[in-house]
Amino acid sequence: MELNRRDLFKSGAAGFLLGFLFRGRLGKLVEQPEVAKQLPSAIVITSMPQHAFRPERLVIAGTVVGTRMVPETTYVPCAACEKRWAELGTDDDTYCETCDDLGGRVVETGTMVEKPVTAVPWSIEEITIGDKAQITQGTAIPGDLFSATAVDSAMLLDTAGEGKAIRIVVRYTGDKPGGEEFRGALIGTSIDAAGLRTRSVLPISSGRLIVT
Repeated sequence: MELNRRDLFKSGAAGFLLGFLFRGRLGKLVEQPEVAKQLPSAIVITSMPQHAFRPERLVIAGTVVGTRMVPETTYVPCAACEKRWAELGTDDDTYCETCDDLGGRVVETGTMVEKPVTAVPWSIEEITIGDKAQITQGTAIPGDLFSATAVDSAMLLDTAGEGKAIRIVVRYTGDKPGGEEFRGALIGTSIDAAGLRTRSVLPISSGRLIVT
């Protein structure tokens, strides 16, 4: 006896017979391989400081993408320090207030040296302290502004009081197929219960790969 589709639906046994014919033709169901879960392209990183903490700078680890030749530099003392050292007859490794913290002023030696070139393949889409947004909503800030060598990267953010979370939304903008892990740190001032202020570093990490 031959059954067409109309006969099957008329008989009310379409589901059963079609399933039966399907199984009989295939013999058995074929197991499908699991599809790997898509890694996220953006992630929310939440940090909870032990004490009140005021972030003053965000530093993001970069990725080496090449090298370039740059002038070699060194530090030399200012004229006032050189004069004082000459009077003392020795280099006592102490500098006047006009010299910077690295011990003098920067001068080029005339030699070119090879230096790594880094890129920060991330953008910062949101920074929230407690329930208050710290940057304009819908704004994505390029990660290069937060590199370790960035100049004038200080931030004026609210203080995260004790028990207040700091949330940062980061998005991967690189081109590595496998993605990368976000690593960085918030540098700022920690304030304990007694009001003592200390310079502190709050490490932040995605803890997993993030892809484009």
